[in-house]
Amino acid sequence: GRPGTYGSTGASHLRERRLPVEAHLVNAALDAIKNKYGYKRMQLTGLSGGGGLVGAVLTLGRTDIDCAVAASGALSIKTRSRLLASKEAQRGQDQTGQPLSAVYDPIDHVAGIKPDNQRRVFVLGDPQDSAVGFDSQEEFQQKLVANGTPATLLTALATDSKHHELAPEALRVAAWCKAGVADAQIQAWLAEGKKK
Repeated sequence: GRPGTYGSTGASHLRERRLPVEAHLVNAALDAIKNKYGYKRMQLTGLSGGGGLVGAVLTLGRTDIDCAVAASGALSIKTRSRLLASKEAQRGQDQTGQPLSAVYDPIDHVAGIKPDNQRRVFVLGDPQDSAVGFDSQEEFQQKLVANGTPATLLTALATDSKHHELAPEALRVAAWCKAGVADAQIQAWLAEGKKK
């Protein structure tokens, strides 16, 4: 979970989300988890703001991620705000009320991603997502590729009213990734609604 959610500590979920401190805190937490359990490499999945954090920690230069799955992610926050045309966006804020000038917008930092030939990156979304906006997710994936980071854009059908909740699908993609399933097969299984 994001810092400050589900009873965790380290940041105020309401006051510090999407700010640089949140990205750096999650990055440090990953290091602590690795050190505690002796992991060499990890898999990451995140939904919505958590998907944005998956993108953010990649931009902080990690080279220890096997599979990164950003589902329905807030990966291009300024584009998301523009697409949603919300009152917050009109005031120069993201959906959480943070000033757009202060947020850590993953798309602005893709140059910080270091090459890693063992890593697979997936941006997973529903084209009808009305909570984040699929166009912003696609924009992030395209910028990754343009900057030399291989990344696969995947689509799935989210069954909630906003077409946003893809957490179970993200976990499946991570498992398939770790098992070495090809990108095209992963997309085919998502389209079929495969559960395993």
